[in-house]
Amino acid sequence: MFSNLIVSLAIVLCVAQCGQCLYKPCTLEWLPICGSDGVTYGNKCLFAQAVKKDSTLTVAFEGSCEEGPRARNAPICTLEWLPICGSDGVTYGNKCFFAQAVKKDSALTVAFEGSCEEGPRARNAPICTLEYFPICGSDGVTYGNQCFFDFAARRDDTLKIVGYGKCKDIKDI
Repeated sequence: MFSNLIVSLAIVLCVAQCGQCLYKPCTLEWLPICGSDGVTYGNKCLFAQAVKKDSTLTVAFEGSCEEGPRARNAPICTLEWLPICGSDGVTYGNKCFFAQAVKKDSALTVAFEGSCEEGPRARNAPICTLEYFPICGSDGVTYGNQCFFDFAARRDDTLKIVGYGKCKDIKDI
């Protein structure tokens, strides 16, 4: 409802200022387009609005300018958090991201299922959701979310939350 109010207000302001709108409201959908000007536009609608201002603007490629062009037919991985620890010590978000890394380094293997930082999953692991909201514990371990942290805290009553985010990103551990 609030977003409808904002869009309505934007349309009213636009009509009041110029009599008609040159730009239609765009969604916040993230399907980036890299413009020939080196700017990443959030989606085709936002790119089209930029073209109205600069008719020489063209699409360089689909994707963000910072990440570079995607290979044609490259799979788009979901953001589901089912971590895989690679033999390179890197945690991949799920099997899809791991498979993408293997295409770049064929020597890469699975060290174990789970986050490299957390270590292999215990057989009596908790039943937790797979949402990823990292919590840094006082033991220096990054837990995937509150449920995983609480499970570890039941085993170690001295365990406290140091901060929200990955431990490697928190300076005061």
